Amino acid sequence: MSRRENNQLRVYDAKPPDDEAGLIVTVMHLPPGVDWTGLPLEMLLEQSTAEKERVDSEGNEILSRNEIVPVPREDIELVWNEVKFIDAKEKRPAFSRHILARGFDVAALITFSGWEGDEANYTAVWDELLRSIELGRYVDDPTTGDRLH
Repeated sequence: MSRRENNQLRVYDAKPPDDEAGLIVTVMHLPPGVDWTGLPLEMLLEQSTAEKERVDSEGNEILSRNEIVPVPREDIELVWNEVKFIDAKEKRPAFSRHILARGFDVAALITFSGWEGDEANYTAVWDELLRSIELGRYVDDPTTGDRLH
């Protein structure tokens, strides 16, 4: 199940509120020709996932936040981290993994969330997501993909 809102794409494993995991992709088009290397992704992700208190903006109690992990790529810049928290609505432990990627005048913030204890179920999906992210590629019709002829 998926839903698109403005510059976000939301994908769930079931229709909310019956979902167990979800992915949110936010795309930001950057001004062309700007050298962004002076604005490190690590700092941007740190600031965007840092909570001033032990409770985030949605009322979730933050349990821990992992160090930011850079992912070496030839084509784009990419970093990620993980936050564990108590979900404010369900009152149970959960996790969110955040990716910040930048390249080709595009930046993307990707958040994958699920329940604590289910992380191993998504390891292969997470690894493939980190490997396969592409930025700045335009596809006329995402339902048919690239046309070779």
